[in-house]
Amino acid sequence: VGAFLLLSDTIVVLVQGDWQSEWESPYLDAYGEEDLGLQRGGRLMLDDTRWARLEGMWLYQHLRAYNLDRWIRSPQAFGDAI
Repeated sequence: VGAFLLLSDTIVVLVQGDWQSEWESPYLDAYGEEDLGLQRGGRLMLDDTRWARLEGMWLYQHLRAYNLDRWIRSPQAFGDAI
């Protein structure tokens, strides 16, 4: 079980077993919007609500409970060549 922050995209990749999914950015700008890919270049702040939700899912290992239709099997988990 893991949650990985991709700094250049400001998204979180959730991994549970051989499944993975992208999750919303825990960082928002002054208007409460995400800046995916850091294209606008404004200051981003950690959103306490999103962070608490992510932390709770990770602590209780309920990552796959979030948005089930967006989870995909990772071929790397089975050792397959990509």
